[in-house]
Amino acid sequence: MRVLLVADDCNPDWPSLPVVGYQMCRSLAGVHDAVVVTQVRNRPNIERAGMGRAEVVYVDSEYVAAPVHRLARALRGGANKAWTLNVAMSYPSILAFEWEVWKRFGRDLAAGRFDIVHRLTPMSPTLPSLLAARSPVPFVLGPLNGGLRWPRAYYGELGSVC
Repeated sequence: MRVLLVADDCNPDWPSLPVVGYQMCRSLAGVHDAVVVTQVRNRPNIERAGMGRAEVVYVDSEYVAAPVHRLARALRGGANKAWTLNVAMSYPSILAFEWEVWKRFGRDLAAGRFDIVHRLTPMSPTLPSLLAARSPVPFVLGPLNGGLRWPRAYYGELGSVC
């Protein structure tokens, strides 16, 4: 299966979501023919650590992400405060990132180069995807944070991850 893995946050050296995004992309690329598309800010760390068999494509939406990040940091009043505000402020950056992904891969998707698009990050269920509405191939969103229950069909898999 040819998979386009979309992960704005994908970095082997950064804690929390970025390292989870990286590990998931690398694992999925081990079992699928995968292209990982991520933010250009992740390039030095990914190139040092590698991404296994995956092709990695870097897109640059820092023209939105950098100023929005600075504004969000100022409004939050500290790194460990106002998490809801942080997620809300990240949405313009996600839109810009996915727009850059669409500009780079829209024709490939229309031509059938990929069987599926899988957006791994962000993991917030409150951040809709621009790509989901445009993708001519099946689109998977997740995993998602928020304490959502496992679908009944996947209960058998729970034992292998716990």
